[in-house]
Amino acid sequence: MEPDNAQAAMADLEEAVKELGTELDRLTQNIDAVTEYQSSVLRVSKVLCAWMENIEALAKHRKKLQPSPSSTY
Repeated sequence: MEPDNAQAAMADLEEAVKELGTELDRLTQNIDAVTEYQSSVLRVSKVLCAWMENIEALAKHRKKLQPSPSSTY
């Protein structure tokens, strides 16, 4: 390989490595954003599940408080 070709190849390689570093930085930022979003979704899901459990418990409690049809006669 001629010295000029070797220098050009090294310059191309350095540019490619620099671009790869930039892309890896972007990928890291995107992964962080997705992780934060998933964490938020998990928190919301936990709250919704707790609400559903409370609604079910309230429905069961109300059902117990209702008089049975046979006791009204």
